[in-house]
Amino acid sequence: SDTRTASDKKSRFSNFEKGRIYEIIATGAVITVPNPFFTKHESVDGVHGPLRYPTAGVKASSDKRSTYQNFEKGRIYSVDKRVVEIHEPLFSAHETLKGVHGTYPTTDLLKLGDGRGSSQWFEGGTAWYSTTTGPQFLSGAISDRYLAGGHAEGPLRYPTAAMAPVGDSRGTVATFEGGNIYATTTTGAHEVRGRSLGIVGYGN
Repeated sequence: SDTRTASDKKSRFSNFEKGRIYEIIATGAVITVPNPFFTKHESVDGVHGPLRYPTAGVKASSDKRSTYQNFEKGRIYSVDKRVVEIHEPLFSAHETLKGVHGTYPTTDLLKLGDGRGSSQWFEGGTAWYSTTTGPQFLSGAISDRYLAGGHAEGPLRYPTAAMAPVGDSRGTVATFEGGNIYATTTTGAHEVRGRSLGIVGYGN
C-alpha cells in the first residue's frame, strides 16, 4: 500500500505482501515486522493492542530454538512451528525467571471466564494474573494439581505468591486466595483449604 499515517499519529507505515514497515515519528526509527510476526501482532489489535509498537527487528534467540521480535509491552516468539505472544504484566515477570531460558510460552495470554484475570501456558507450567494478586508462575506437580482442581475458577482462586520451599528440605508450597498446595517428590501434590491449614501448621 501507499505510506499512511497511523490513527494515533505516532507512526507512518507501509503494507507489503508479507508484513509491514513502521517509521516511528518521534525517533525516526524504521522497523520491519515480517510474517509470521505481523500476522500475530495484527491478531491482537496491532499497535492499538497490548503489545503496542515494535522496538526492534526480528532476532534469533541464543538457544537457537526460536526467533522473536520485541514490542513496547511484550514479545512475539516463533518457536517449534508455533507463534505466540507474551505481554505485560506477565512479560516482565517471565523475564525475571530467565525468560525462555527457563521455559517458552505455548499459548497467548488468555482471559478467564471469571472476568477477573488471565492465564498463560508454558512448556514447564502455567502463569496466572489478576489485579489483586499480580503475576504468579506455577510448575510441575503443583501446577498440575491446580489445573485439576479448577484453577482460578475453582475454590483456590488465584495464586498469591511464588512457589517456595516449605522449610523441611522436602516440600514446596504455593499459596492461593483460598488455600495452599503442598508437594513433595514422594507424596505428590495435595490441596489444603479451610481449617486444615491450621492443622498442617501453615496458614494462608
